[in-house]
Amino acid sequence: MLTRRDERDRDLVHAWWIVNLAATTWSKGRVPDLQGLLSHRPAARPQSMEEQRAILQQLSQRLGRPLRTNADRKKVQMRKAAS
Repeated sequence: MLTRRDERDRDLVHAWWIVNLAATTWSKGRVPDLQGLLSHRPAARPQSMEEQRAILQQLSQRLGRPLRTNADRKKVQMRKAAS
């Protein structure tokens, strides 16, 4: 949900784009090509399991917390249930 400040900022950005478009149109005497205005982001390649594991291991080391697997979690849960 947007706050009033977020809505105002969004509206200001839209207004800025409109003025920028108008100025470009006036200076060049034509409307800019729409394709050039649209943002193009190439589809990101999904991370492989090896890449995901490597990132998790780096985070684990930096945070000083051991990396746990589902099997580790199940063992902890079984110990808690047994006690």
